[in-house]
Amino acid sequence: MANPEQQVSVSEQLLEEIVLARRALDRRESPVLRTELIYDKELSSEFEANIWLASEVHQSIGAYKIRGAYNFIHNLTYDQRLSGVVTVSAGNHAQGIALCSNMAKIHSDIFMPENTPSNKVDSVRTLGGDHITIIPKGNDFDKSQKHAKSYSKKIGAIFASPFNDIKVIAGQATWGVEIGEALDEIDMVFCPVGGMGLIAGISTVMKHKNPKTEIIGVEPKGAASLKYARELGKPLPLKGKIDTFVDGAAVRQVGEVPYRLANHLIRRVISVTTPELRQVTTDLWESQQQEAWLRRAELAGGLAVAGLYRTRALVKGKNVVCLISGGNLSQERYEAEVRV
Repeated sequence: MANPEQQVSVSEQLLEEIVLARRALDRRESPVLRTELIYDKELSSEFEANIWLASEVHQSIGAYKIRGAYNFIHNLTYDQRLSGVVTVSAGNHAQGIALCSNMAKIHSDIFMPENTPSNKVDSVRTLGGDHITIIPKGNDFDKSQKHAKSYSKKIGAIFASPFNDIKVIAGQATWGVEIGEALDEIDMVFCPVGGMGLIAGISTVMKHKNPKTEIIGVEPKGAASLKYARELGKPLPLKGKIDTFVDGAAVRQVGEVPYRLANHLIRRVISVTTPELRQVTTDLWESQQQEAWLRRAELAGGLAVAGLYRTRALVKGKNVVCLISGGNLSQERYEAEVRV
C-alpha cells in the first residue's frame, strides 16, 4: 500500500502513452467531450469537506469508456483495421468500440454476456450499425471474455480488452488529466473499479501531479476482484459465483497490465454492498440539483459516492473528487431493481 507522504514511482511508459492519447482525443474528429465537474453542496455539507463530482454521463455513449475505445481504434495499424477487432464488454466499452468502429469504417465482433441489460445491447447495435456483430455468449463477463479471446485468435483479429491494454488505459487516463487541469488541489479521488483500467490511468495521472493525492478504489462487494488481488499479491480469479447486479463492474479478475502499472499507487480499496449502492444511486437520481446528468448515474457510476460513506472521518476537511463513470441505467431497471 502506497504511503501518500512518500514520492511514488509511476510508469514512464504509461505517462508517454497518456500524452499521445491526449493528442488523439483532442483531434477534431474525436467523439470525446471534456469532463463535467460540479461542486456538490449537499455532499460537501454532509461530509464537512469540499466534494466535486466528475461526470462522464454526458459523453456520446454515456460513459468514460469512449476514451479508451477511441484511443485503441485510433492506434490500429492498416493491417489490423483490415483484419477487424474482437472485444468483450457488459455494455459501455462495447458502445465505445461500436461507435469508433462505425466512424473508422472497420468491422468489430462484440461479445457480450447473455445477461447484459437490453438497453445497453440496443445502444451498441445502434452505434455500430453495419460495422459490428453482437455475439451474446456466457453468463458473466469472464466467460464471455474467454469466448472472445478464442474467437479473435481463430479469425486472426486483434483483441480489444476493456481494461488490460495500455492504449485503453491511457485513453481512460485523459479523464484524470482534465480533472487535474480544472482543480489545482485534490486530496482524495474516489474511483470505481471493475477490471482496473480506469483506476490505473487515474492514479498514474494524479500521483504524477501530486504524490500526496490519495487514490481510493471502490468496487462491489459481490465482485471485489481488486481487493482479492491485493490480498494474494497478484491478480487471480475470484472463486465461486460473482454477483453481476452491478453489471458495469462485475469482473472476476482485474487485469494484469493495470495491476502491474498502478496497484502500488492505490491507498485503499473499499467494497460496498448492493443495498448501499442502491441507496446512493437512488439519491443521485432523485437529487434536487439542476444538473440532469446526476439523475442518470448507473450502478457502477455510483460506486465512488458510495465509498464516501465508508470513509467519513477520512474525508473531513479534504478536497475530494468522486468519479461518476457512466449513466446507462434504464428507467425500467431503475424502477424495478434499483430504486429504494
